[in-house]
Amino acid sequence: MKKNYANLLFLFCFLGISFSSFGQVIITEIADPNDEFACRYLELHNPSAADVDLSTGWTIRLYSNANTNYTLTTLSGTIPAGGYYIICSNGSA
Repeated sequence: MKKNYANLLFLFCFLGISFSSFGQVIITEIADPNDEFACRYLELHNPSAADVDLSTGWTIRLYSNANTNYTLTTLSGTIPAGGYYIICSNGSA
C-alpha cells in the first residue's frame, strides 16, 4: 500500500512565520497522524534566555492537501525562555 504524503506538505510549507522580534524559536515537533485533522499539532520551543512575544506579528500559514491557498493563524501569547508553545486543532475540519 502506497502512503500518501500530500497532507505532510503542510509540515514543511505551512510555517510562514513573519515576525518583528527575532527569538530563537525552533519547531520541535509536528504531528499529522493518520491524516487525522483533529490530531494535528505543532510544537514550538524557545531555547533562548529571553521570552518571545508572539503578538509582535508571528503567524502560521497552513497549506494542506496540496492546496495553493492557505489558512492564516495569528499567534498570541509568549513563549518563555526555555519554554514551549503548542498549536493544535480544535477538532473540527
